[in-house]
Amino acid sequence: MDFLVLFLFYLAFLLICVVLICIFTKSQRLKAVVLGGAQVCSRVIPQCLQRAVQTLLHQLFHTRHPTFIVLHLLLQGLVYAEYTCEVFG
Repeated sequence: MDFLVLFLFYLAFLLICVVLICIFTKSQRLKAVVLGGAQVCSRVIPQCLQRAVQTLLHQLFHTRHPTFIVLHLLLQGLVYAEYTCEVFG
């Protein structure tokens, strides 16, 4: 498939997900279902595992992880290389 078509699919999927998240976060029934599921999971999953996953997620999403910076720069380089090959081909 062409890059533009794939990018448009990705963009449409992303926008649909954002709209669905915005719609469903306002629903009280959905919040009750999510909280009930979280309570069931918290009783089944051991406390030490919960803390470890919470710490890992905090480090991945709330701090500037060097791996993220390297992957971001690598992705930018690959996109630039693909664009250059398409243009000067």
